[in-house]
Amino acid sequence: AVRSQQAGFDGVELHGAHGYVICNFLSPENNRRKDEYGPGDADTFSEEGRAGRMRLLLEIIKGVREATQPDFIVGVRLSAERFGMKVSDVLEITRLLLNEPIDFLDISCWDVRKTLKEAEPEFVKPGEESMLLMDKFLALPRGDICMGVAGKIKNVEDIALCFEHGVDFILPGRASILEHDWPRKIEQSLTTGKPYMQPMNPVSPEYLASQFLSPKFVEYLSAARWNNFVGKEEEE
Repeated sequence: AVRSQQAGFDGVELHGAHGYVICNFLSPENNRRKDEYGPGDADTFSEEGRAGRMRLLLEIIKGVREATQPDFIVGVRLSAERFGMKVSDVLEITRLLLNEPIDFLDISCWDVRKTLKEAEPEFVKPGEESMLLMDKFLALPRGDICMGVAGKIKNVEDIALCFEHGVDFILPGRASILEHDWPRKIEQSLTTGKPYMQPMNPVSPEYLASQFLSPKFVEYLSAARWNNFVGKEEEE
């Protein structure tokens, strides 16, 4: 965070999602530590157990705040589910984080159109059968903390859906990888009224290079976990 500030960035996002280190500490499934950075001997879903799982993230937030300027923006990304996370538990983690000195939360839903029932059926209350997963998080009181969502946001309709449900901002991922000027193309679609059509996967390594992706990043995207994001090289 300090290096980012020195380089001229306005802030940082702490990546607590998608199975990375912070996510694994937060995960009730993956974190089985017996020390203060895990649930210890407590029930992992108890207040004590959750506090242990959250300790690393909270210490990082505190450290970043102490090491950077007061106006430096600090946000956190969380997985709403998957990667050893349960919606019901992530909601409690989110509720606690909304009392911490952060500026925004980025909730990765994997798909903004996913329903709560699809994510965690046993957590659905009567009347919530068709509720979107993101609605459960957006319903939390958040004061001045902004909340955004990510997950298969590809076109104008997806963007409109998110803002209709009350998000403060959106976080496109694959869309902006596929097209470096994706925001401009969305703006053009809104201005002209012409439908925007995103390139279909798989795309070639050459195409991704034309979108200013580095060879290393293209190699990373070619891994099996990206589900045919990258196809074969174009034939001459």
